[in-house]
Amino acid sequence: MTSRGFGTEAARRLMAATPGRGTRVAPLAVGIDALERGIARRSRRVVAPAWVGPVLPVRMAAQRVVERATRRGLAEVLRVAREEDAPLTTAQEARP
Repeated sequence: MTSRGFGTEAARRLMAATPGRGTRVAPLAVGIDALERGIARRSRRVVAPAWVGPVLPVRMAAQRVVERATRRGLAEVLRVAREEDAPLTTAQEARP
């Protein structure tokens, strides 16, 4: 799911327009390891990658910063997204 979502041209452009974010997506193993640790420790909260944890208390402000940063190139990203053929889900059989 992540590979398909971030494997599009629109996603590449959106990531490039976000300062400090780059184009790196955390590997699946990072999330799986975090879930396993969280279950073993019976944690209330599981975060992955680890840098997300300290950001959570200020997430509302952080969200605004990210939104403002990505808004600059958003019109172009949306144009590309509308034009590209990006099947983001598994094809389903037609219902009778």
